[in-house]
Amino acid sequence: MKRSRKILFVIYTLSFGGAERVLVNLLKKLNRDLFESTVVVVSRGNHYSEEIPNDVRLIQLNKKWCYDPRVLYAIWTIVRTEKIDAMVSFITRSSAGLFIIKAFLRRPVTIFLTIHSHLNRFLEDDGSWKGKIKSSLNKLLIKLFYPRAKKLLAVSAGVKEDLFLNFGVPREKVAVIGNPIDLNRIRSAVEEEIEVPWPSDDVPVIISCGRLASVKNYPLLLRAMKIVKQEIDVRLVLIGEGSERAALATLSEELGISENVSFSGYKSNPFGYISKADIFVLPSNNEGFGNVIVEAMACGTPVVSTRTVGAEEIITDGVNGILTAIDDHNEMAEAILNFIKNHNLRDELVREGYRRAEDFRQERIVAEYEKVLQV
Repeated sequence: MKRSRKILFVIYTLSFGGAERVLVNLLKKLNRDLFESTVVVVSRGNHYSEEIPNDVRLIQLNKKWCYDPRVLYAIWTIVRTEKIDAMVSFITRSSAGLFIIKAFLRRPVTIFLTIHSHLNRFLEDDGSWKGKIKSSLNKLLIKLFYPRAKKLLAVSAGVKEDLFLNFGVPREKVAVIGNPIDLNRIRSAVEEEIEVPWPSDDVPVIISCGRLASVKNYPLLLRAMKIVKQEIDVRLVLIGEGSERAALATLSEELGISENVSFSGYKSNPFGYISKADIFVLPSNNEGFGNVIVEAMACGTPVVSTRTVGAEEIITDGVNGILTAIDDHNEMAEAILNFIKNHNLRDELVREGYRRAEDFRQERIVAEYEKVLQV
């Protein structure tokens, strides 16, 4: 009988995030007859660790830097002693470390890289000289090492094209596989009783969920909210934590909408809140995929999203959601008002969005991963 293939998954943290959720969903359904899984977590943060299946070995290194020699040595030791067959990186900027490790191994090990964002945009510098050096170095490492992987798994066709055009990765080396979404878990969570942070009246509720970080561009949503509020009374609920929370609270006060905006923090069951809102809005500047778009669709909530590469491949504009230009608060406000006023449009998009979510059902996507990982 052929032995199962030993796979080592490497990720920076198990804190809240899209790549972290993808890994957890993948491990839950990965065929145990085909694969034996080990997970190495470089840094701290273990919000998702309790969801890792019991038969998956979890190793936390508690280091801050992926290229720390102690990190590389620890992974090298695991690969050598456990006779690992393949390493799978869930670390966007530091996957090059796996190739350094491989160079010091005496047995063949296959390297797979999962790519969760449009890297050329993700690695844009902040204008400072340090930012430019860091951005240039990261891009150079990607150009040098990524083409050497056995296969790259991109979450969307737009991400695949970015790898080819900007980093020289041959198209034939990149497989496009969307993210696995646990629809059963979401639809079960929707049925749980929760106390929503808004009054039970007829005022429409807009909701968004994610890290309060600059890439998510919540100021865009707040500015759109100001326009919407001038025409109709409405509430905005933001679920999530992040470094931008204080700045966003200040901006909502400056815009005169603070009484209509609720910062609800982290929720263990965000789906219960999303399902009870009237509209879900994702204002991001960059999304390689956009798990939360599919999750909102599965909750039966209509979606407005900016035209990121991931959103454009999930949403068919006007059919199962609405797409608006990146950083255009006027267009976003218009889309939100259209949803609020046009109940027939809302019902149609909810119905089609619910169907679209099925395309990313966990079991289906994991089966695609399994085909690639057996190569």
